[in-house]
Amino acid sequence: MASSSYNSSRGYGNNNKVKTVLTFTIRDESERRHRSGVNSLQIDQNNNYLYTACRDSIIRCWNVSNDEGTYVKSMEHHSDWVNDIVLCHNGKTIISGSSDTTVKVWDAVRGCCQSTLYTHRDYVRALAYSKQKDLFASSGFDKQIYLWDVSTLVSLTPTNNILKTRPLNGQKNSVYSIAIDAGGTVVVTGSTERALRVWDVRDPRKNGRMMKLVGHTDNVKTVLLSADGTKCLSGSSDGTVKLWSLGQQRCITTYKNHEAGVWALCVDDNFSSFFSAGNDCKVFYTDMKQSQGVLFCTEKHPILKMIVQDEPKSLWVATTSSDVHRWPINDKDSTGSKITENGSSTPARPLETTSNCTIKGSSGIFKYHVLNDRRHILTKDTDDSVALYDVLKARKVEEIGEVDYEKEIEKRKQLVYVPNWFTVDVKTGMLNISLEESDCFSAWISAKDLLPGNSENFSDCKVNLGCVTLKALMDYFPKKYHQDNSALNDNDANSQNPRAQITKDIQEHFCAPKHTPLIISEQGETFRVTIRMCCGDVAYEPEETQISKALPRWISNAIFTDKIPDLVKMTFNLIPYKNTSKSAKRHQFTASDNVSIQKIIEHVINNEMANQPENQGNEGNKNHSKGGESSGIPSSANRLRILCQDQIIDPALDLRTVKHFFWKGGGQLILHHEVLEHSDDDDNGNWHAEH
Repeated sequence: MASSSYNSSRGYGNNNKVKTVLTFTIRDESERRHRSGVNSLQIDQNNNYLYTACRDSIIRCWNVSNDEGTYVKSMEHHSDWVNDIVLCHNGKTIISGSSDTTVKVWDAVRGCCQSTLYTHRDYVRALAYSKQKDLFASSGFDKQIYLWDVSTLVSLTPTNNILKTRPLNGQKNSVYSIAIDAGGTVVVTGSTERALRVWDVRDPRKNGRMMKLVGHTDNVKTVLLSADGTKCLSGSSDGTVKLWSLGQQRCITTYKNHEAGVWALCVDDNFSSFFSAGNDCKVFYTDMKQSQGVLFCTEKHPILKMIVQDEPKSLWVATTSSDVHRWPINDKDSTGSKITENGSSTPARPLETTSNCTIKGSSGIFKYHVLNDRRHILTKDTDDSVALYDVLKARKVEEIGEVDYEKEIEKRKQLVYVPNWFTVDVKTGMLNISLEESDCFSAWISAKDLLPGNSENFSDCKVNLGCVTLKALMDYFPKKYHQDNSALNDNDANSQNPRAQITKDIQEHFCAPKHTPLIISEQGETFRVTIRMCCGDVAYEPEETQISKALPRWISNAIFTDKIPDLVKMTFNLIPYKNTSKSAKRHQFTASDNVSIQKIIEHVINNEMANQPENQGNEGNKNHSKGGESSGIPSSANRLRILCQDQIIDPALDLRTVKHFFWKGGGQLILHHEVLEHSDDDDNGNWHAEH
């Protein structure tokens, strides 16, 4: 496919146009431990199963019946942070909301996703569930609030998945928290509006909108409702917790226990006492009859979520770290006073305890640096360990350990420039690599650079890094789909074509692990996943047939038929060095942007210098060349040199590297060539610049 026709469809100037993105994650085959912070917790009290919703996009189930949190299973289908989960149907169903803008319904017993709702147009931040009505509410940054019947969602099938709903009107700002009463009649939201909005969903007037409660001075991050829907508890980034009377439409009490934002609340069944926590890493226990709470425990990281386990009586605390701790709730406080059934007490000293169980998390990547070769990525994780990843192989290739990260980057710098052809995201604690049609095929390199140690006969073959990566990801497709081609461009039509050998070498060296997760999504005004798979899935029927038909054309063309853009061309000017004559020849050339300076030197010697008359200074060179190898004549690079901005260029560099590091300007690249004169007096047969 010609690059001119291809380029015309590459831009996305129209914001309404949907672009297709392929994203894969470089990770271990089994991710049993959290890689990042845990945003939400739910507990199945009957089976003592704790469910954790993690920022690494995975929901995990743990058996917490003993003093060890034992891993049970993972639920993987989201592609971004899982922000909230609710447990329904006595632990049989889980609803989740994610930053990938979707709400998902899960079979908690089998650990599989049953259906996906694409109604929201931005991050889904908070969920709430009414057990009596089997109703749940979803909300997020799109300022929309939707109500859903869980039984209806569970009955959806791949062929019967049309579900219509309409939002509750009146929300003006992004929603961070939501609550619904047990009867499913009252909904309360907290948002960046610094206020609470309340709806009575039974009232058709104004679509149920009731009131707005003002009092907080910052984002309302968490809200809870009493079972009868008459009282509400809210926590804000202003550091306060407020108790509201919905009947009186006013704040009853303000609790000022925290030194920073309150992000999480956990209230008892009688709505008489609560735990509060947040950015100050402290958990306070407060009897609502008292104006001041007491310190219950202290974490090392900001707290995101809490939930009470009935047996043994304890409080699970999730933070921005990957660890989750369980803190025992004792019958007596630290003063020896008995805690009532409602949890009320007035101790003089803190109730602080010691954690008796920890679900240990794993380290997550929080820093990365793409090296100059645009193939390797250096990372640093939360344990201060540095590692090296290979994008083409979709795997970690070196565990470097605890070293100075900046010095390691400096040590691995190369004088080479390769265009950006992928983007990186580490918000899940793992490397997520995204490929887009507009950039994926922009990086060509020499085959000998990709496959070091191969014959120099490969030097004229160019390899496209994006195409190699796509082929590595889709390598498990049956051979019937592939043509006998490769992601190569052979510039020398007269040489023996090494295509077959290089194709074989690429297939042997570059193959993504079977477990590598891969999603293909449509991104425009909304985000929608069209394909979700592991690389090894395509080896099996019927997955391979379904996926092959669903692949975007730019991906299927690349992996099956090698229809990708041509080599990227660059125009440059070549001028004799320090020639002040107005008649000095300025030659303009167009070549591949990764052609080496050595090739340009050879071109000048073979085509330009050979045509010059002897009186222009080449007579001496010709005389020396008659002696052949015995005359000690050096290589062509020592007979002529190339300069850019008065700097001598290494013949091993390519045009795009010279333009990036030496030219550093707009317009066409200008190179100068300078003939080197051989000196008979020099015993070493060296060549010097002519003067």
